[in-house]
Amino acid sequence: MQTMTPWKQRKKVAKRQKLFRIGLAAVPFFFGVFVGLWWNDTPSTVQQHTYDLMRAQFDLTHAKVALDKASKIANIRQNIEAVLFQILDVNSKQSTRVEGAEKNRNKNTREKAKRALELRWASELAPLQDQLTQLEQTLSELENREPRNVDLLGPPVAGGRK
Repeated sequence: MQTMTPWKQRKKVAKRQKLFRIGLAAVPFFFGVFVGLWWNDTPSTVQQHTYDLMRAQFDLTHAKVALDKASKIANIRQNIEAVLFQILDVNSKQSTRVEGAEKNRNKNTREKAKRALELRWASELAPLQDQLTQLEQTLSELENREPRNVDLLGPPVAGGRK
């Protein structure tokens, strides 16, 4: 067996010590890196609860906006229905007036009465038609669609529509 000289032995010991020091430095470093990565990878409980609260707040706000929109749509639809009933009421009153004017025997008086009734019809119907158009425009914006064109009845004539 060969014996080592003290010089060779010192070199080997120095090499081992160097590797040992590098190992002692590298192992804690890599351990720290892995623990840090793992620690940052798992979300903390506080962060998770904060995220859950923010998401719930967003969902509640979204639901509130949808509920408000549905409420506005229902209210506008009721207003449209009321305006349409007013228009039908004006039409029925006008038709009874026209029938009364037709019963007049004097032709001159009958024509004057018809013209007066047509002017009255136009003055009563125009605001209702404007209101109906405005309500339909608002409703179409809320429902994200094109507004419908509403053609209303003409003035009633005696003996039915022509």
